[in-house]
Amino acid sequence: MMAGILEFVGLVFRANPLFELVVFDRLTAAEKSALAPLANDPDFYGLLRPKAVGLNLKSVNRDLALLFSTLATPGPMPEYVRTELGASYDGFVTQLVFDQVLEIEHDGRFVGGAGARHLFAPATASHQPASRVSALSQQAVKYAQCLDIDDAAVLGARMYFYNREPASPRLLAELGTEADVARRLGIQDGTRSAGRLDRKWTELPSDPANAGWRIWKTRHRKHATTGFQYKLYVSPHTNVMADAFQAAHETFSEMGVQQFKVGRDVYGILRPDKLVAYFSCDGDLRETADRLNARIGRLPAHGVPFTCELDGDGLLSWGMDPPRRTQVLPWLERQSWRLWVVNTLATALLVARAHPSDGVEPWRFAIDRVRLDGIETDSWTPSPDIFRRMSET
Repeated sequence: MMAGILEFVGLVFRANPLFELVVFDRLTAAEKSALAPLANDPDFYGLLRPKAVGLNLKSVNRDLALLFSTLATPGPMPEYVRTELGASYDGFVTQLVFDQVLEIEHDGRFVGGAGARHLFAPATASHQPASRVSALSQQAVKYAQCLDIDDAAVLGARMYFYNREPASPRLLAELGTEADVARRLGIQDGTRSAGRLDRKWTELPSDPANAGWRIWKTRHRKHATTGFQYKLYVSPHTNVMADAFQAAHETFSEMGVQQFKVGRDVYGILRPDKLVAYFSCDGDLRETADRLNARIGRLPAHGVPFTCELDGDGLLSWGMDPPRRTQVLPWLERQSWRLWVVNTLATALLVARAHPSDGVEPWRFAIDRVRLDGIETDSWTPSPDIFRRMSET
């Protein structure tokens, strides 16, 4: 977390005039329909609707609407904000400035987004990857910075798929059908491996919403599942996928894992996050990872960007999915860990690109913005209370 500016004492803020605050009742019929789920929340107010390119539509609660309205006339941060937020105050205000909801007066003009970064952290702030996976993550953000894309969802998708192995003519010939992929995994019908898998796991029917995955649930549930929040990513190179898959599903059985999935076709197993197991607690995930690493730790790794590495080269890593939250635009309501991260990064990249600042590359600003949400970006480790704090702000 970056240090704030002496708790913002004596600074003048203003609501960004390039946003229009619109109460729900005065939205268009199409907007009301899209936001209908949020309207049931008694704290929901409406939208901040952008008037300029590079800003994003934002849903707001009543407290943020009151603050935005108050600061339509520039002035110091209201004292009640500091009093109510306590220790969260500094991070809350910094996020609003980085997201350009608010601006700070500096050297006779109002600045926000990348233009205010130097007020919060020195331009030489460290961005040193702590592992191979964190280096891949940083490379993905630098790559996205160079793309001529102004849609946050599309830009986020390019980062999400970064480090996917190309579908070369050779691989398409070898793995062109789902049956070919099953043979590569060692689980084609009639084999001993397929029989062992079927005895311990039940494969779920193909789901149009997850068409690219084969998903298994255990036949031997040891306890009631309270929901899956943690993910273990197993990311071997494609040419050793059979060894990794066999060891993984056997380890998952031994450790009482409830559910896992693997890419269904060639494109699924060429992605870095090709094999994923689900857990309800961090301890079970780490114990399983340790057992699996003892079996496959020497296999060459692929590496999943925007996850936290568990071993030395990216073969095993983890993430945690956001819980359902109020005050979120409905089409963003349920995002995976990696989707949430890349969408946040993409939005920050577009903010920095639309309002550039001398000496601040967009990728650095984007990573700083994600840090404000509680991710230690040298390793991409989420803080334990990351989503609790997000729901409060």
